[in-house]
Amino acid sequence: MLEETLKVIMVPDWAKVDPEIRELIETGHMRLREGVIYWAKGKKLVEGAGSIVKHLPFKEMTVDVSQGVNVEQLMKATAAMQKSIGLAVGLSTGIILAAIVIQTAYLSQKLNKIQASIDKIAVEIQTQNQLFYLEKLSSYMGSIMAAHEMLAVSKESEAYPEVIAPLLATLAQQRNELCTFLMNLIGWIDHSKAIENKITDEHAALIVDFVTSVLDVMPKSIYVESALYTTLGKYHHADALVESAAIKYKSVLNSYRLWAKVGYDQWLTGKASRSSRLLVNKFEDINNLLHSIENQLLLGNSQQLCKQQLEYVVTP
Repeated sequence: MLEETLKVIMVPDWAKVDPEIRELIETGHMRLREGVIYWAKGKKLVEGAGSIVKHLPFKEMTVDVSQGVNVEQLMKATAAMQKSIGLAVGLSTGIILAAIVIQTAYLSQKLNKIQASIDKIAVEIQTQNQLFYLEKLSSYMGSIMAAHEMLAVSKESEAYPEVIAPLLATLAQQRNELCTFLMNLIGWIDHSKAIENKITDEHAALIVDFVTSVLDVMPKSIYVESALYTTLGKYHHADALVESAAIKYKSVLNSYRLWAKVGYDQWLTGKASRSSRLLVNKFEDINNLLHSIENQLLLGNSQQLCKQQLEYVVTP
């Protein structure tokens, strides 16, 4: 795994891309994944044309990952390099983020942090059902690490479908189990049930930090999962996975959003419970999660991020 703080990333050279292809990408007829432009499923306009249209031309860009990933800075740097705002910036930033997730220790550091917190959570959670899901989460983290390493190896040698296919099946099952676990955990710390479940402030703080961290890492993990399909040349499978996984992820995220809103509204009206008072101290982290452009990009929303949103980020 690459540990350097300055990373040379290959970014699209949009000046060398045919304007017609750029327009077809913008209208959703073509898509872009891992530097390959291909027809979106069911959108092919030319009879007899292959699914893959062409490989995107690239140029080098140096990115500082010593302090993690700052999407706003990436967008500004990309806008300056591309001399444009909109599609090129959104897609280019998504490609840079994907490269950072795949090629650096960024994801591994997040996974290691979650792994380290599992033991602490296990001490607090004594119900057999929740402990069962914690074990499933640990297995999922391990599978993502294995996929991450496999992607690094596949950059240097041929991909082996007989190895990747079983891992993809395992990841899909574990990811869905994780979504169930998070929904249960959010319900378990529901404000109205906090006393019933004997949740202390310290206990609630651990669980909130834990849920926030896991929800933050999931879009990165989903992207890694989809990248395995890409190494096999299964671009439409990769798209379908991201789309279906994003729906379930957003459902869990919305449950967390509603949980946070109830607690925050209680605090504003002076009816705060212990857990909702604690929520105020966690509000910035939760708010950053709920509005993460980084996660939106990794879940395939680079083309959906509106021009005004990008302009807000990249305009001084």
